[in-house]
Amino acid sequence: RAMEFVKSDANGKPRADMTYRVSPDPRSHNVFDGEIDNGTVRITEPGVLNLLQDPLVFPEFTLHNTHLRMDIKTDGAVEGIVGGYQPWLPIYFAYSGGGLAAEHDIMGDIPGIYHLLRRYADAMPDPETGENTAISASYYFEAVPAFAVAPGEAGFESASAR
Repeated sequence: RAMEFVKSDANGKPRADMTYRVSPDPRSHNVFDGEIDNGTVRITEPGVLNLLQDPLVFPEFTLHNTHLRMDIKTDGAVEGIVGGYQPWLPIYFAYSGGGLAAEHDIMGDIPGIYHLLRRYADAMPDPETGENTAISASYYFEAVPAFAVAPGEAGFESASAR
């Protein structure tokens, strides 16, 4: 996770070759074993992926038994798919957090979303109830090359020095 917001180009897409400071918060530091074969990156040992998100909409993104396949293009851009089992209650929170206004103006049937997530949850059974607490999920992503530096690294001022 970067300490800065993503910079956009003239088309509103993420700008390539920007420099971002890596957040020191350990909740977004993830390490996986993997391999690169002909420009394709794969996770070889699935694990848990944790990412901090927007605290008002989706506070923390967690994916268990994470798998990844990412293709590196000749210009350094990447596209890929990441998947695994995602706890369904935070997904529901993202939909329901906007309340009646979001249901009326944007989403539709929030109670229906709750029941669908609960019904189709297919992993991580609760030890007491046996009810599944996670649902299969996959996400397609695109990315552009960027530079990541540790806060305080030579040539990059800290946020408190601004």
